[in-house]
Amino acid sequence: RREGKNVIFFNYRGSWGSQGRYSYSNCMEDIGYVLDCFSDSVLALKMSIDTSRFTLIGHSLGGGLALIKGAQDSRVKKIIALSASNFGYKWKKITTVDSLQGFQNYIRSSFQLNCNPKEFVQEMIDHKAEYDVLTYTQELETKKVLIIDDYDRSNKWPGQLRKPIEYKIIKSD
Repeated sequence: RREGKNVIFFNYRGSWGSQGRYSYSNCMEDIGYVLDCFSDSVLALKMSIDTSRFTLIGHSLGGGLALIKGAQDSRVKKIIALSASNFGYKWKKITTVDSLQGFQNYIRSSFQLNCNPKEFVQEMIDHKAEYDVLTYTQELETKKVLIIDDYDRSNKWPGQLRKPIEYKIIKSD
């Protein structure tokens, strides 16, 4: 803020106390709603928002969402993804919900208010290609993209992205 930049932080619906149903598609929609809201000319003028310079930053699931939604939306010029999850790539060979019982148990124990773990996993299986960051490689190449990770996944999906996308490893925990 000291440098004249606006920062908008929000929780996806159904997470961290936000009302609504938590799903991957709803998270994608929520990012779009935030971009739409702050693209409004009246609000942009009132809040001194430069709508030509949107940057998305996300961590883990949010990092994957930032990469996908940022690739799809021409208003987004820069994307930073921290330890980004790429479920579409990770689950390419998964065909049944029951094969991901461990992930369903994780969802049950986490911060989502209104999320059916079986439905969440089924949506991910049904939309694997759409939720794979690599599906948007060409679109991402037109943006400034930085992916930061704490371990080397370059032999997996980030290593398949081409320049000018930057992929950095920071040795940490």
